[in-house]
This record gives sequence, structure tokens and C-alpha cells, in this order.
Amino acid sequence: GNSALPRILHDAFDTPVRVTCLDYSPVCVEMIRSMYADLCPNMDFVLGDATRLKETLNSDKYDVIVDKGLLDALMCGEGFDSDL
Repeated sequence: GNSALPRILHDAFDTPVRVTCLDYSPVCVEMIRSMYADLCPNMDFVLGDATRLKETLNSDKYDVIVDKGLLDALMCGEGFDSDL
């Protein structure tokens, strides 16, 4: 998609971190790649199925996995503090 979250994560630390953007939509992967590929050298863009991460990413070496869709759903819920 067009989320700013990958860029925020990419730039959030003093030392370089690798951010992998995963989506099942080729259009979304290409959109996010066009937004960040030149600006974020430690960002990867993957077309795949989040329900099959091990096969999709060919690795189990991720420290953290963030499900942006889940975050969006929680943020829309009653009682969410939007200042967080």
C-alpha cells in the first residue's frame, strides 16, 4: 500500500535495520517500492502470503513482525487513544 510505517521503522533507530514490506497485491508492492526503494537502502519488498511467512520469506530470522492491518483495525476500535 502507501503506508508511512515502513519508512518510520526504517528511520527509527540509530543503527541500520532491515525492513521487509510484504503484501499479497502486486500493485501494492510496486507502489510501496516506488515510494521507498531509492530512499531506504535497507528495505525489501516482497509479494506473498502473510499466512505462509516461512515459505514466503524463505527465512525464520525476523526479530519482529508487525501486522499493519491488525494495527489499523485496533486503532479504529472504541477507546483507542489516538495520541499514542
